[in-house]
Amino acid sequence: MLKHDALSDFFGDSFELEKASAALSAIFDKFGFNNIGLFFAPVDIQFMSAEPASIVVCNARSNTRPIDGHVRSSLKAILQAVAEQRASVFPHYWDASQSQWIRLRSIDVLKNDKPVILGIFSLDSVGELIGFVVETTKVVALLQMAAFHHHALLVLDKVIELRRVDLTSILTESEKNVLSWCANGKTSYEISKILDLSEHTVNHYLANVCRKLHATNRAQATAKAIKLGILPISFIH
Repeated sequence: MLKHDALSDFFGDSFELEKASAALSAIFDKFGFNNIGLFFAPVDIQFMSAEPASIVVCNARSNTRPIDGHVRSSLKAILQAVAEQRASVFPHYWDASQSQWIRLRSIDVLKNDKPVILGIFSLDSVGELIGFVVETTKVVALLQMAAFHHHALLVLDKVIELRRVDLTSILTESEKNVLSWCANGKTSYEISKILDLSEHTVNHYLANVCRKLHATNRAQATAKAIKLGILPISFIH
């Protein structure tokens, strides 16, 4: 059974898409899944929304991409499952007839003659929706469910850990400085005067911050920076 300590051998010390894809293939090589996908996307926690275009999907099977399209098309349903059913704790399956993710309480609900999409999702404290999704069959799901659940939770924990480390070191000093004034309620124009920069440069820095922190707006970027420790609370006056 896979242990958390062993995950560093697969993923390394930082999160990279190609490395993660290879890690998923190695970890789940003998499970018999048709396809494996790991995805993450910035989420507006207040409104529980995310743009499908913002999703990054890491597929472990490069010859096909069914997980990519499926995740993007069911993003709203995934968010609802996370918000209403605490999906980060239990495996869920995609019910196409109802267009929703439903907690998998029994393998019996799955149909023998159709592909099965299973997923485990987690909403990180810094506002990222992270999920692990596989395409398989009912027979394989029956055999591998316990191991799938165990391995998927470990993988999600590791990915969250690596991405959090990456995010804490990703901003430049100039970007941190501009963001700290933004956190104190200053407009781009006011920040430009304080730092003797053009307003265009200030907006450029803030756009970089939002992109790097996978935030949809300045307020979310500020909140994530504080939670990650990038922007100490003492910076807020």
